[in-house]
Amino acid sequence: MPLKLFICLFCLLCLISNERIFAQKNIIEKLEKDCKCPEFDKSQSFAKLLDIGKSANDIEIRLAKFDMGYDTYAIITCNENKYTAVCYIAKQPNYQRYATKKVSSPYNRYVIDNQRLDTVLSKLIQYNVTNWKDPGFRGSRVPDAGIMFIQYKVKQDTGSYRFTPPFAMLLDHPEVVAYQNLSKVVEVFQAMINEAVVKDRRKKRGSK
Repeated sequence: MPLKLFICLFCLLCLISNERIFAQKNIIEKLEKDCKCPEFDKSQSFAKLLDIGKSANDIEIRLAKFDMGYDTYAIITCNENKYTAVCYIAKQPNYQRYATKKVSSPYNRYVIDNQRLDTVLSKLIQYNVTNWKDPGFRGSRVPDAGIMFIQYKVKQDTGSYRFTPPFAMLLDHPEVVAYQNLSKVVEVFQAMINEAVVKDRRKKRGSK
């Protein structure tokens, strides 16, 4: 393949990739007016979490992930030794993920009824969720692996970071401890999300 043609194709692929990411960022999720969702900014007509720096909680850790056609927020908090956890999930049809215009989709809210939330939060701290250092590697062999974000507040200290799902990065860099810890953080959150969704489905089946 001539070098000039190869360069043109490479540039085109980069442009397509950037367009996909930009479109994904501009997806707006609908919030109903009567939504009992204190974690969101109710002054907005779309799903925007409150500024974590303004949170009244002593500790708050959030995971946001956008992958496999679903947008998910999971939030665990501690305030005056009282622990709570919730997650919000919105299904995004495949065609919406790369849409060039803003679309809306309602969230489902799940309360994570887990008596071990103090242990869960301790595990997240243990895995350096509030002190993660980016190893600096870019790209993975997994196409469209998705995007994840972490936001945290511990007393007055706040921070956030964006990352490729760690399972994808570990394929190429299995020895990197930062990705190993991040993978454990995601596993802890995912276990909470799965538990909440399963309990909700069982509850709905029982009410029929």
